[in-house]
Amino acid sequence: LVTVVEVAPGAEAQEPHRDAPQPGSVAVHVPLHPLEEDSAPLSFCVGTHVLPAELAGEYLREAILWRPQNETSRDAKRRLYCGGRQRTEVIELAVPVEVAARARVTDSRLGAAIRRLDGAEADGIAWKVGDEITHAGSAWITSSEEWEEAIAAAAAPAETIAVRLERPVPGPLPEPPPLLGVGAPLVPGDVVLYDSRVFHWGMAHGGAAARLVLYANFKSSAEHLGV
Repeated sequence: LVTVVEVAPGAEAQEPHRDAPQPGSVAVHVPLHPLEEDSAPLSFCVGTHVLPAELAGEYLREAILWRPQNETSRDAKRRLYCGGRQRTEVIELAVPVEVAARARVTDSRLGAAIRRLDGAEADGIAWKVGDEITHAGSAWITSSEEWEEAIAAAAAPAETIAVRLERPVPGPLPEPPPLLGVGAPLVPGDVVLYDSRVFHWGMAHGGAAARLVLYANFKSSAEHLGV
């Protein structure tokens, strides 16, 4: 498939996306005139051709539900796909089932966030309000409901349950995201090749003339999904 894509001056940046969901497709990006960073080049989240679909879905959920108040969901997706997630410290604990049952949690970006710890015994456990529970025993926790189900299914109250949680590390989010790559500057004769599974987007166009780029996409077979 060969196309020429024109981007008008003033066009907004695209949503980050993949051109194809499976291996076997390569895209070729050929500028037809000089491209600077303000003339709608491509940006890439380098290495995301191997990002599992499940983790990409987790990033999408976080971008919609748990992004900072001053960040749009589109910007959050770019940050997260490009490795700019808030850093966390992983902590593993053995918690008595009876104590775990008294932890009050809510849905969170990573699983179930602790909002309140009831009972004196809870103070003796090395968890605290704000920690996000991601695993209980062998179960992956993605919501407060799943945490409650894991506790209900646990053994006797005197027994312990293995809990894995992540504690946000204070400090600003990574800026720029560590996996971000920008396909500019380019001149005619330059070529950018990328795996179609890489998350990428066309940047905003701040120039005065239309941006013209030729794209060629190569697939491993006619049955291959995507562009």
